[in-house]
Amino acid sequence: MVKGAIGAIIALAQSSGFGAIGMILVVIGIVVIAAIVMGSGNAPFFAVAALILTIAAKMSVEPAVMLLPMHFAASVARAIFPITPVIVVSSGMVGVSPFALVKRTVIPMAGALLVIIVANFVLFYR
Repeated sequence: MVKGAIGAIIALAQSSGFGAIGMILVVIGIVVIAAIVMGSGNAPFFAVAALILTIAAKMSVEPAVMLLPMHFAASVARAIFPITPVIVVSSGMVGVSPFALVKRTVIPMAGALLVIIVANFVLFYR
């Protein structure tokens, strides 16, 4: 199995009896937190995506049901970090601080993340 912090979190989620829905939420949480800290959506997604085939097989769920919300969540969370290139460029274009721009994007991005998660469960998880 996977070693390290991510492996420990995944093992804890699997042993706690969350089931597939709980595991999907845990993996989304890992990716979102990592994307906010790293400022990149690709790095945390590809780091965790390699584990999804194994996790999905153990949880008896299609890998796409776990990968799709992870991918969208990483993209949404990237817009919350103040030194993400798109935030730096956008704030430079309008002449405001990146932190001021992020203050305005946190609420819409949190809403988008919530919609992504709910839509995933409504549309794809059966």
